[in-house]
Amino acid sequence: KILPAVFDLWTQGHLPHDVLLFGFARPRDGGGTLSTESEFRQHVRSHVQLGRGRDEVAISEFAERCHYVTGQFSDANAMQTLLREIEAQELAGRRCVAVCTLAER
Repeated sequence: KILPAVFDLWTQGHLPHDVLLFGFARPRDGGGTLSTESEFRQHVRSHVQLGRGRDEVAISEFAERCHYVTGQFSDANAMQTLLREIEAQELAGRRCVAVCTLAER
């Protein structure tokens, strides 16, 4: 439910157009549902497309702004990896203002 809402905020100009989103969840072998950034982007596309009349070009552009890191929330190393990913993007001049977590099923 959060991804379509964030997409709508982004397309309506309530989030910076160049914002990057980060998903963080357990990897598949740790009980999660996704393992790669590519899988996460497909997950984003499929959930955003649930809304009627959404622009396919905008959906693709939004999905490309989404990044994904796997790990356990209790694992300090995984949190450091997430932080490094965000910092690397910010150092490259990109804005990272949203961090989304993926609900486990």
